[in-house]
Amino acid sequence: MTEVLTTKGRLIGKILIDWSANKATENENIHFKQSLCKGMQNIRFTSDNLNEIFEKNEHEDGYIICYEIENLHEKVTVTLTLDKRHIGKRMQKTCNQLLNALNLNDNGDEQIKLKLWDISEETANISQIEEVLNQVYDYEISYFETELKKWLTDHSRKIKPFPQFEFESINNTELPDEILIEGAMRDILSNKYERNLKARSRCIAYYGTACQVCGFDFGVVYGEDFAGKIEVHHIKPLYEIKEDYVVDPIKDLVPVCPNCHLVLHSKKDSVYTVEEVKEMFK
Repeated sequence: MTEVLTTKGRLIGKILIDWSANKATENENIHFKQSLCKGMQNIRFTSDNLNEIFEKNEHEDGYIICYEIENLHEKVTVTLTLDKRHIGKRMQKTCNQLLNALNLNDNGDEQIKLKLWDISEETANISQIEEVLNQVYDYEISYFETELKKWLTDHSRKIKPFPQFEFESINNTELPDEILIEGAMRDILSNKYERNLKARSRCIAYYGTACQVCGFDFGVVYGEDFAGKIEVHHIKPLYEIKEDYVVDPIKDLVPVCPNCHLVLHSKKDSVYTVEEVKEMFK
């Protein structure tokens, strides 16, 4: 049964449709037809790479495979959905190869969620939806598209998932002394920190795992078991980030080693810039 959207749900749906239409206008590799969406609940779009997987991807009631922005219960998720109803015997081998590349099994359902980008927490504030979708597309979906393009030339290869990294716990260097006095405020900031974990993964996917101040890389020095063990510095201090601000993983964050992170936060009544700490090495 189709969910009856609330006023907020309809507003979210319009934002999602407009975003998809604009993305298709800006990027010739993205394709969007509102007629193939399921109202304002399931907004669908495809890419050149997705359309290349199967001989005929588009059908009158949708696609065999597409990105689907789901607007359910006023929460937003992005999925890569495979609809097997239009997959004939000639396409079954390709379907199986794709599932294998993603380390998935055919569960027998007509529709399979191949990928999920849960941005419901990031988009709780309606004003943030477009910016968050842009980040998901620019970093995570684009990463998947790059992997998919490689797979299209060799169906035996695996499609690597978007890298996830181990992060340090929030520590006192991130918070000013006067705020540390108020335990409730610290809890609020800790929650805000947790919501920024996805931005941190996007930051490291962009910059890499080497310290952007001194160049130190745990994986290079200590071996593969320590690869990716890097801290992420908020160029814009965590306590200054407002509730309605979407952290930019490139402009607001930077990967640094623990030593450089400590130095960055060692300036009296302030924080050193990355450039200032780099100058200390000269």
